Amino acid sequence: IEEFMENYEKGLFINGNRQMFCWMDNWYGLTLSDIRIYENEVAERTNAITAIKEGRKAGSIKDIPEVYPRRAADLAGPTA
Repeated sequence: IEEFMENYEKGLFINGNRQMFCWMDNWYGLTLSDIRIYENEVAERTNAITAIKEGRKAGSIKDIPEVYPRRAADLAGPTA
């Protein structure tokens, strides 16, 4: 059992680090404020999915849009 757990944890951490490295471009240039906004959007989406799964909310998980990290400057639109 110990060997199984060691192999499982190793795979988990390797995959997690690999994904973080691949996502670096999505996070580069974000301010702490941008990250907080993204965290709130992810939390809202997660809560909505949980509510649907628990039957507290009607609807389909497929109808809940994905969220992606965005820069506040990109949301503000063009400046003149």
